[in-house]
Amino acid sequence: MQFECPFCRQQYELERDSISDQIQCNCGHLLDLRPIKQALIKEARHKMKIIQRKADRICSLILISDYPEIDIEIEKTKLRDLAHELFPHQINLYRMIYESRFNRLWQQFRAQ
Repeated sequence: MQFECPFCRQQYELERDSISDQIQCNCGHLLDLRPIKQALIKEARHKMKIIQRKADRICSLILISDYPEIDIEIEKTKLRDLAHELFPHQINLYRMIYESRFNRLWQQFRAQ
């Protein structure tokens, strides 16, 4: 995420895994990164809730026994694409959590 010094307008990039709460700008001012980090956390939580709601919907579709398999696969593909868009560095985590859940539900409730 980019931000700028409010005093000199110098642009900075906040690293995803930055542990520092402050940096010193080239102009000498100390910049507090905590509000920026809090905004990033809030945004990530919002995105996670979107993914979770859509995944819960797919789980419900799997449990509805007359819902066609092809339509469920379409919804799963849409969710995978959305997860990749919102969390491009976490797609393997998505696969571990959600795709395994979908497969488990399918085996438990749909397998003949």
